[in-house]
Amino acid sequence: MTAISQKCQYALRAVLELAKRPGKSLTTIAEIAAAQAIPPRFLEQILAQLRQTGYVESRRGAEGGYQLSVSPRTLTAGEIIRSIEGRIAPVKCVEGNGETSCPLHENCAFMSMWARARDAVAAVFDGTTFQDLSRNSRRPWEKARAVTVSDFQPIGGRARPTLARPPLTGSAAFRETRLWNQKEPLMLELVEEDIASLVEGLNFKQKVDRSLALIASAWQEFGDSLVVANSLGKDSVAVWHLAKQVSPAIRGFIVTTRFKPPETVRFMHEQVARYPELKVFHNDQSIPERLYETEPHRCCDLLKVVPTRRAIEEMGVRCWVTGLRCTEGRTRVDFREVEQRDQGLLKLNPILIWHEREVWQYLALNKVDANPLYAQGYRSLGCLPCTRITTDPNERAGRWIGTSKCGGECGIHTRPLKA
Repeated sequence: MTAISQKCQYALRAVLELAKRPGKSLTTIAEIAAAQAIPPRFLEQILAQLRQTGYVESRRGAEGGYQLSVSPRTLTAGEIIRSIEGRIAPVKCVEGNGETSCPLHENCAFMSMWARARDAVAAVFDGTTFQDLSRNSRRPWEKARAVTVSDFQPIGGRARPTLARPPLTGSAAFRETRLWNQKEPLMLELVEEDIASLVEGLNFKQKVDRSLALIASAWQEFGDSLVVANSLGKDSVAVWHLAKQVSPAIRGFIVTTRFKPPETVRFMHEQVARYPELKVFHNDQSIPERLYETEPHRCCDLLKVVPTRRAIEEMGVRCWVTGLRCTEGRTRVDFREVEQRDQGLLKLNPILIWHEREVWQYLALNKVDANPLYAQGYRSLGCLPCTRITTDPNERAGRWIGTSKCGGECGIHTRPLKA
């Protein structure tokens, strides 16, 4: 793809219109066409294609219509563009499919420039969800606020201690409320807080205290249904250690794949032997050869997202804890300390505001073992075919090099995890 076609623009506008109507009755072609100025006959063809790729669903009949089958919170513009146009790249030689007829391919002075242009464009598309676009299309006074949380407040007469935390800029509280007429877990009404000011405004000790307070509060609320996702990277082992300071009873899960480096596999076995409460999940189904090159998004979805969903279901998880940090790279700047991307499933990112150096500082001070691959020069770890050592300032730049996912996400932080 070198330019966005009119068809793709229509597809984006159609999905945006459906994203603006979550939980409402089905939307007809006529309603979408009128709202987004799309020719109805052309729109029908586009919606049929989006239905085949699993992004929308439809119902026939007098009260029929269309609705999204993926949450607008996680569905990105990049996914829709790829479903219509194919890979996002300025020239074919950096599309990531290994196919090129250029005689200079092996010694091309422009290759790095084209790859950077591809990554920059993909970062914008993949970093923009349809929830973001829905907010942008509202009138200014209706615009939603960016949100995060820091601690829990008492509810329903149950006394809950206020946890100590460092002074924070802005509002730092949230309260819980039950959804009317729904048998759902406690939902969270979040209050705005500036993440950027916390990244630079808190010192190391304050960040550690804040992380412990977040985990302790969530553990008190969710108990055994709070589970840590351990990727065996430096951030995950730091979070796992923090969680164990809160309670030795906290459980965790590891998602592994057939392509993990042998060093990671050995480290995994060591961790599981030390912590039997870490449960390992994987997907052994047959996949096409070299799928990680031809369709990296699908490869990650099958080998990482699918077993993560199974872990969430089998372990009865209502709150999962991750080692995600907003300072890691371009794809992680918009995450929050507490998120709810799936109904009934809370996501806690307790070290979101930590710098990379602070993670290593914590591991060194607490003598926490780390994956031996870091000693070789890696800064972000994944599957063997898709992870490289780089000198790029972006911590995740070594992931999926040469593919449309370069420096991106595997999907567990962006895809729905509950049916």
